[in-house]
Amino acid sequence: MYIPPTTPPSNRPANPILTSDMLTKVQLSMMALDLEFGFSGRPAPSEQRFARQLAMYMVHTAFGLKQCQVARLFERHHSTVQHAMSVTEDLRADPVFNQKLERVERFLEISP
Repeated sequence: MYIPPTTPPSNRPANPILTSDMLTKVQLSMMALDLEFGFSGRPAPSEQRFARQLAMYMVHTAFGLKQCQVARLFERHHSTVQHAMSVTEDLRADPVFNQKLERVERFLEISP
């Protein structure tokens, strides 16, 4: 069972893996996913969750972060990241979804 931290977010120590380079990569992932999947305006909570799951997947696969690092980066429990990986892998069976994700992956491969 996941027990949330008792320290308020503003008093937590800085995330040791969150470098400016990594933040740029996460932002690029989110922008590419937004363009490809059409998350615009103020998405519903389910769309926010789906976008975050895709971003977790992309950060793990495209940038090679371990799942525990992704969990810290997104301030989520590692089981949440595992679930995101599972959901995204299952969705890759859909050819249209897989094509979109491949375009995002290619974009991220050529990004700085």
